[in-house]
Amino acid sequence: MYSMSTLSFLFLVMVGVATASPAVGGRNLGGRTGGVGAVNKAVDQETQTLLEGVKGEVEAELVSLGRLNAGAQVSDFTVLSYSTQVVAGRNYFAKVRIAPNEYVHIRVYNHWSGTVELHSMQVDKSLADPVVHF
Repeated sequence: MYSMSTLSFLFLVMVGVATASPAVGGRNLGGRTGGVGAVNKAVDQETQTLLEGVKGEVEAELVSLGRLNAGAQVSDFTVLSYSTQVVAGRNYFAKVRIAPNEYVHIRVYNHWSGTVELHSMQVDKSLADPVVHF
């Protein structure tokens, strides 16, 4: 059997592990599972590249909404700001400039396995509109 001090130590270790911030590949993801983090205005190249992975899906959605001609592409795809939510993977809520003075908000799901997909999109956004959970 284990001594009381050993059991107490194991309990504290288990509680510490259960409440620690999730990490992937040794990188701290910050925040709690399910909570949406603060809006990050400093978009790094890794995030820009990840979100560019759904550009085709964004264009297809714009075509289905009658906002873009079939076969056409958006003239820009610059991520201006974003926030994240840790789930069974990570949700990204981002403001993207798709043309001069034309913005959309996208919700992108990045599974731990690496798959990236457009979950939803909001159109008719302005530069001043805050990026929120949707």
